[in-house]
This record gives sequence, C-alpha cells and structure tokens, in this order.
Amino acid sequence: MAAFPLRVPRVPRPIRLQVVALALVLAPAAALPSPVGGQVMGSESSASVGQALDPELAPRPAGEAALATGPVTIDGRLDEPAWQAALPLTGFVQAIPDAGLPATEETEVRMLYDDRYLYIGARMFDSRPDLLVSGTLERDHPGVSAHDIDLFGVFLDTFLDRRNGYLFLVNPAGAVRDGQAFDNSRNLDFAWDAVVEVATQIDPEGWTVEMAIPWTTLRFDPSRDEQLWGVNFHRSIARRNERTAWAPLDRRHQIHFAERAGTVEGPPQVPVGRNIRLKPFVLSQDGRGSTLPAWRQGTQADGGLDLKWGLTPRMTMDLTWRADFSHVEVDREQVNLSRFPTFFPERREFFVENSGMFLFGEQSERNYRGGTSAADLRLFHSRRIGLEGGRPVPLLGGGRLSGQAGDTEVGILHARTGAVEEVPGDAFSVIRLRRRVGAASDVGVLVTDRQSREGGGWNRAGGVDMNLRLGPNLLVSSYAAGTSRSGASDDDDAWTGRLWVAWRDQIWDASALARRVGPDFDPGVGFVQRRGMTHLYATVGAHPRPPLPGVLDVNPYVEAHRYTSVTGEVETTRETGGLGMNFADGGEFSTRVTRRMERLEVGFQVEGQGQVAAGTYQFTEAEARYQSSGNRRISGSLMGAAGGYFGGRRQSVGAGLRWQPDPRLSLAVQANRNAIELGSEEFSANLYRSELRVAHSTRLYLGGVVQYNEAQELLVSNLRLTWLHAPLSEAYLVVTDRRRMGDDRSGSERLLTLKVTRLLAF
Repeated sequence: MAAFPLRVPRVPRPIRLQVVALALVLAPAAALPSPVGGQVMGSESSASVGQALDPELAPRPAGEAALATGPVTIDGRLDEPAWQAALPLTGFVQAIPDAGLPATEETEVRMLYDDRYLYIGARMFDSRPDLLVSGTLERDHPGVSAHDIDLFGVFLDTFLDRRNGYLFLVNPAGAVRDGQAFDNSRNLDFAWDAVVEVATQIDPEGWTVEMAIPWTTLRFDPSRDEQLWGVNFHRSIARRNERTAWAPLDRRHQIHFAERAGTVEGPPQVPVGRNIRLKPFVLSQDGRGSTLPAWRQGTQADGGLDLKWGLTPRMTMDLTWRADFSHVEVDREQVNLSRFPTFFPERREFFVENSGMFLFGEQSERNYRGGTSAADLRLFHSRRIGLEGGRPVPLLGGGRLSGQAGDTEVGILHARTGAVEEVPGDAFSVIRLRRRVGAASDVGVLVTDRQSREGGGWNRAGGVDMNLRLGPNLLVSSYAAGTSRSGASDDDDAWTGRLWVAWRDQIWDASALARRVGPDFDPGVGFVQRRGMTHLYATVGAHPRPPLPGVLDVNPYVEAHRYTSVTGEVETTRETGGLGMNFADGGEFSTRVTRRMERLEVGFQVEGQGQVAAGTYQFTEAEARYQSSGNRRISGSLMGAAGGYFGGRRQSVGAGLRWQPDPRLSLAVQANRNAIELGSEEFSANLYRSELRVAHSTRLYLGGVVQYNEAQELLVSNLRLTWLHAPLSEAYLVVTDRRRMGDDRSGSERLLTLKVTRLLAF
C-alpha cells in the first residue's frame, strides 16, 4: 500500500463557500411544524422530567426472566397471572430526538419462560393511541421504513459474545419483522425467518405486544447451567419521531449494536431439540413468450425441498434441492448513465440468509462515509449462481454450512446449476473463515471456485481481510485478493487490495481509503465494477446538533476521489461539498455540488441512445434531495440535479408519492426523468414505477409492481398474492410479465406460477 501516491485533490474554494452558504440559508428554514397539535417536534421530550445522561457512558441495565407459573395464551392482553411473577424492565431512554433524556411515554417489558417457549410481554403506555402508526400488516414490513412507524423491538445476543444476535420488530397491527445481526451491527440479514407467535392489542392506555419464541428458533449454548444473554429493547413513537431503548444508545446506533446491550439472566436449564426443519414445495407454472428460455416454456409441474438442520448450538446446515425463486420480487429497473456495469442486489432467500457471513470486499459501513459500496467490488456475489445476464438458469441443488466453532466463524457453500441452451452447467464452491480477535475485531479468508461441468474452464479467487475496532470510534479495514482462471497468462495482473481508516464520534466523522484493482482481476463468482485502477479517497464531516427548532442535526462534509490507471495516469477525479439535514419530524434534506474530470480511452454508449466519444472532460454537477417523513398518510420525495455531462448537459428530476390511508392499503408511485444533451444529440432516459399493496390480514396480502424503462421501451409487471397458511408456510400466486412497447414488440414474455410450501419442524 505504501506505493500509492497519497495525494488528495483540494476541494475548490467555490464549493467550500457554497457548503457554508447552504448551511446559513437552509438552517433557519428547517423549523417544520409537528403533525401533533401544531407543536414543534421535540418540545415534549425537552420538557421531560429527568436528568440527561450520556448514552455512551451510561451503565448497562440488567434484569431477569422468570419461570412461567401457569399457561400463557398469546392474545396480546398480558392478563395471565404468570406475567405478574416477572419483574418489569423499565427506564427507557431516548436516542432521538433528545439523546439521554427519559422517554416521553412509559414502557414496561417482562420476560417469562417454560420448557417450550421464551415469552416477551411489553406494555407501551401512550397518551394518544389513536395516533399510532402501524404502516403495514405484512410480515417483514415491505416498503415501510422502521423509522416511520410505531415499533417494539427485541434484540437477543444469546451467546453474550457482544457481536451477533437475533432481532424481532413488531408494529401495533401485529406484523413482525425478524432478522439476524452480525459483527456488532455491521451486517444485517432480514431474510432470516423465525417461527414466532405474536399478538398485539390497542386500548385507551396504549398498546401491548405478547410474543412466544420457541427454543428451537434460537441458537444458544444449552450446556451452561444458567443463561446470561445480551438483551436490548427498542420502542419507536412515530408521531414524535422518538426512538428509545432500554439500554441507552446514542442516536447513531440501533438496537442491534450488540456491545451496548444490557443483560438478562435466563432460565437455569433449557431443553435441547433436534432443530430440524423440512420445507418441501410444489409448484405449477405456465410460461409463454419468445425470449423465455425453452426450459421454462409451456405448462409444467415441479417440486423441491429445503432442509435446515442445527448440527450444534452454533452450526447450521442448509440444503436445497431443485430450488425455485419464482415468487421473489423482480429486480428494480435502473438507468445506467455511467460506463460501468450495473450492480443488482441479491433477493433470493437461500443466498440472502446468512449472507453477511460471506461478505468480502467493499460495503457500506453503518454511520461511516467510506467512499465505496457493494457495487464497487465483491469477491463473492451470489447472483453469479443461477442467473446469467439477469435471467434464471436451473439451480439443481446446493448446500451451506454456517455458524461458529469457538472463536471462528465458518461458512461453506456449494451449488450446481443445470445446462440450458448455450449456457453450460457449473459447480460453485465458497469457503469463508473469519476468526474473532479481541472484543470487536476479526481476520478472515475467503476462497471461491467456479468449475464448468462441461469442460468450459474454471475460475478461482482467494483473499484475506481484516477488520479492527481500535476503541469506540476508530475502525481499520483492509483486504488483499487475487484470481486465476483457465487460459490465463503468467503476466496477468490479477490482484486487488485496499486499506481504509475511519473515525466517527458523536460530532466528527472522517475516513481515508486507498485501493487498487488490477486489469486482469476477474472473480468468477464475484462482481467488479472498475478494473485497472488505483483509487484514493478522503472525507471529513461533522454532525453538530444545533439548537434550531425542528432540526435534529446537520452534516456538512467534503470528500474527494482520485482514480489513476495502473501506469499512473489520472483517469477520474471527483471533488464534492455537501450538506445533509435531519429534521425532528423525520424528514431529510441533502444537497451536494461535485466537480468532475473524466479521461476516456474508449467511448461508451448511454442506454443504447447517445454516444460519448473518447477524450478528456471536465464538468460540474449539483444535486438536491428531500424525503418527507413516512409516518403520515401522504408522504413523498423530490430530487433535482443539473450540470455538465461528458461535454454536454444533463438534467434529472425525480419525484415519489406514497399514500397509505391505513395498514391494509398503500399506493406508491415514482418517476425519474433524465434529459441529456450530447452535442447535436438529445435524448431522455426515464423510469416510472408504481406499487400497490393490499393486506387482508397479517396472513393474506396482495402486492403489485409495474415498471416502465423508457430508454429500453420495456414494461415489467409483477403481481403476487401471498397466503401464510401455517407458520413459515406459504402459498403464492405470481404473475410476471415483460413486454416491449416500441415499434419492435418482440421479446415479450409471461410467467404464471402457483407455489405452495409447508414447514415441518422436528
């Protein structure tokens, strides 16, 4: 890394002045009225009785779970005598809007257990239960931000390792969102689904949550005579944009920040089950259309099987046979105005679950501006398995072993795809090992292998990475990796490496990055956006909390990127000055100005329309965004951007509107328009999207999405009816339609699927 020329471009004086001017002009205008009684948000909590504490220094609370002295019926009423035997856990503290002050409404949580379940009962007192915001009745809360609704949350660190845990979020309508948190809040996996029984009730004094979590849902060490778990509880009051926690948290942290959780003493003995889940499925499918692969044409029936087996308290095996993902929501259409490939996130359950364990490469760090994201480089990207060019190929089967052995995290994955048309079948293997070092650091290794099963060659990749937390505010992250493939030359430059250092406290954040990607670096089961370059990045920003009505905090910042070729020629520079603002009502505003330089050895085409010629370009662009709070019946967003574009001009406008009269119905529409001038060429690249969700109950709901990509003249529709007929057992009816809308209407296709799954637990 020492060979990198550590020079960061100086941010131009006009950009620095604009950031200061924006802060002075916009801050007074941010005094937004509260949706409650016309008062300014945060005024109630500011007047709360109690001494403010520093959430970073406050001691962690402790409690205990009690043995249930009688039966507990999960109906949301908390009226069984057994609940009175448990001591209430109280004293919730605000993280937002007034960090360290007592919550404006009281919350009481009790924990019970018996030989089958862990029970959690919570009473959320509320002076205005008629203003509760539920958001949705659907499991996992799709399309709804956790910051925009009333919530009760539970975090369970069952091994007390202060790094990993289970997360359950429940809204007043009884819809649950569950997931796993890894590496002290660094990675979240909301694809994990738990068998859990939940019921809620709303009454004149507030609302209640009653939960029963089977012991077979959780992983813990049953050999311990007494269980001591890391635990935290969260409550959101949407109309006040208030977030509180039992174990106090600073506003930049969430409930799954494991090292700041409290502790709860659990049951002295916990039964151990076989921890086997079997989930077969059957489906009937009808496919039509000239571009649909032959193996998906016509009417056909199929079936498959998923198996989950808890081999040990900390190690799980997952197996899938003839996996099918036809019920998964289609990808969001994107407009690509750059010369680099587009990154699409993984949506398929088998690959998303425990995906945080296999992460290696660039990723967005919570609370830090790092200069990169997952769209830049990943040594393993599961969309390379079972998808070719974004279209599915048969996934014959796969297996995954994931968990912990002592202080070492272990992840092993193997999958096989079938041959279709001109695409050969492949075998994919991934091995991930990561060892814990100290309380919050780790080092690891990842190896991937892609082997054609029909003599089409092979590709292998391997690397080592390191993540160090040096105190509460300083992070250091680094990796180095290389690739090899059949037919490669000994002279190939096929390695990559990076070093990233970041600081974040309650006010300041800063980071610096140096990374390199060789021109021949090619992970066959990964993703790389840009090769053959060295990338330097630096940023510094602040998060002051000014005493301005209606303003939570502001975030002025500057950042700079510099990309050079492997021969040292400057290819790209980006210098940005920006300002972000968070309002007390939950709204957000951001603006930035960026000066760019791009040197192109080869030109590229923009969305199949305009041509950018090779050459050197310098231009400036500006952007502003506003997102209103989603806790109202009508919410929305606005975006505007304008400036130069490779010797021409670009103007972008985006708007979104969401209407939700109650948790059973929501309608969202979004439009993005990009008008581009390149010399004598003028064209547009526009996207339109609408989404309708209708829920009859927490078990039966309908969702529909329609997208139109004007540049590609492509209309994509997806309609999905879901019925949860038993715990983690679903029936889906899905219609997906893709059709061309221009003069050439070839390439349309339609897929109709009926799929039924059933969970069998042993």
